[in-house]
Amino acid sequence: MPDLSFNETTYNYAVEKGNQLMVNKNMVDIPLETIVTKTDNGVTKTLSKIETIYPTSIPDAQTGNFILPKSIKSQDISSSSTYFTEITLDKYDTKGNLIQYTTKEGLPVSVVWGYNSSLPIVKIEGAKYDDISTHVQNIITLSNEDANNPVKEDLLLTAEDNLRKNSILNNYQITTYTYDPLIGVTSITPSSGLREYYKYDTTNRLEKIVDVNNKILKEFNYHYASSGSTNFPNEEQSKVFTRTNCPTASTIGGTYNYIVPAGSYFSTVSTLAANQKALDDINLNGQNIANQNGPCYPIVSCPFTFSSLTNNVPYKYNGTTTTNNNVSFNVSFSAYGIWQNWADGLNIGTIGGECKPTSNKEIIYIETANRQWRVFIDTAGNCTLRLLSGTVDASSSNPINLRFEYQK
Repeated sequence: MPDLSFNETTYNYAVEKGNQLMVNKNMVDIPLETIVTKTDNGVTKTLSKIETIYPTSIPDAQTGNFILPKSIKSQDISSSSTYFTEITLDKYDTKGNLIQYTTKEGLPVSVVWGYNSSLPIVKIEGAKYDDISTHVQNIITLSNEDANNPVKEDLLLTAEDNLRKNSILNNYQITTYTYDPLIGVTSITPSSGLREYYKYDTTNRLEKIVDVNNKILKEFNYHYASSGSTNFPNEEQSKVFTRTNCPTASTIGGTYNYIVPAGSYFSTVSTLAANQKALDDINLNGQNIANQNGPCYPIVSCPFTFSSLTNNVPYKYNGTTTTNNNVSFNVSFSAYGIWQNWADGLNIGTIGGECKPTSNKEIIYIETANRQWRVFIDTAGNCTLRLLSGTVDASSSNPINLRFEYQK
């Protein structure tokens, strides 16, 4: 008998999880929940369920004005109602860098960022960030100076060693790092104090890792294919990312196209293998680069003047906004008491401000499963609504909800 069992992975995003904040910020491609099931002989069993918790409003006590993860939880597969917290992301700095998290075992871990807040320079296991922040300011300053002048790295190393000797921090496990920011890490000193140095060749490739006595711990050799072999270059690869760390609730992240040019990576196996190296680069660096270089667009509210037909209804609402010339039309109102024939086309009001289109817009909008509209907006902002299918009950208080987008 053939094995008919199979595993299936399901991803749920902001829309499925009801996180309206992320939906409003267009952060709809980030998996919030991953469910793995196995079906065997028609019986499906959940193998694992992992959920990443994001804020539903900002500012947030943990993430501030950033929409960043707050915790990661996993479900006890023996009990559908029991979740375990794998990690809690307690605190971020003003740049969106994680500066404190708590492990599954309840151990706080603090991360100190230096080199102008771009790289982690100290990890302290067992300490809360507020308890150690006053002891690391000198290291942060020296790392910033090292970024501008690499010859000052020895001063930073001395300061990191002194931090490790601080009697107030004796009970904590401390790991420190130094870098050449445009090249890579130059040293890592774990809590044991056994420092490792990272050495690079003239083309900034990692060449070897040595100890304090310059003894080689690990060496890297780069071999190019001979003339008799084929060295396959990658084809151009790219992926569009959306910036996720715009600083305020009144802005939204724009897109950034991260490109790995052709010929950036090589493989002696195949072009496909070289392309995979380029894709690995995209997956590793794309979102971070988008968060650094992607645009942040302001969200601008637009007025809507209801017409004489809709102005006196029991309920009306306007939440229309525009971002980077993309208008999110959001108008609703009660149809109660409006006996005119919607199929003839009725003026419902005028959209103003920066949401008025530069050319006439016609939108076919399906409001419900059985009601379809034709919306016409002219360059003066006048909105005409014509019913194409379905019915409107003028004796009901149920609203007409119009939510669609158009390019200004």
